[in-house]
Amino acid sequence: MKESRHDESHLDRSEKLLRKSNINIVAIHQHMTHEQPRIMFLHYWGQGKADDLAKAVRTAVNLTATKVNP
Repeated sequence: MKESRHDESHLDRSEKLLRKSNINIVAIHQHMTHEQPRIMFLHYWGQGKADDLAKAVRTAVNLTATKVNP
């Protein structure tokens, strides 16, 4: 199971994309209270070719404001 961080406003688009890619969301929660911006943690599980799963996760992250190191 993996975890990624998402601003709540981007969560719906990311969820839909992950589900279309056969990646199941198993938990959505917060680690802190009253933080700004509000950050949601998304736990997911997928089976398939590693390259396909990685591309789907990267595409979902790119829908958010999350900064990713190259």
